[in-house]
Amino acid sequence: MTPPNDSNSTPPLRRRLAHIRATARMYRGPIPPADELIKYEQACPGAADRIIAMAENQSKHRQGLEDKVVGGNVQSEKVGMWLAFVITVGLIGIGTYLIMNNKSVIGFIAIFAPCLFQAGNYVYIKYKEHQHANPKKTDSTQKKLLAG
Repeated sequence: MTPPNDSNSTPPLRRRLAHIRATARMYRGPIPPADELIKYEQACPGAADRIIAMAENQSKHRQGLEDKVVGGNVQSEKVGMWLAFVITVGLIGIGTYLIMNNKSVIGFIAIFAPCLFQAGNYVYIKYKEHQHANPKKTDSTQKKLLAG
């Protein structure tokens, strides 16, 4: 059944095509691009100064934390080196005492064990530093070792 066709009826529906345009802008860092910063300032006077001040404060905070971490790591390494030195010298002293009291085998072990440990530790640390500095090179080397 079709509706009656009189002069007051609505015209037939037409298809409308809708065009949607979407734009996305991305930026990195705490401060937006200059044109966005201008828009913030226009929308809320003083906003640009607050955004920049916020970024400066965050940067100071992050740098302060980094200083604490680096300082702590340096202090930890110093303490570790001194403890290793004291233990090594102590064991060498004990080994010397044992050698002087006719316990030569145990004395030589007490003298050379910490020296070998220190040398092995040094080589291990240098290997890890090299591995950290060149991750791609060491990954490919490890893959070759595993494959072969």
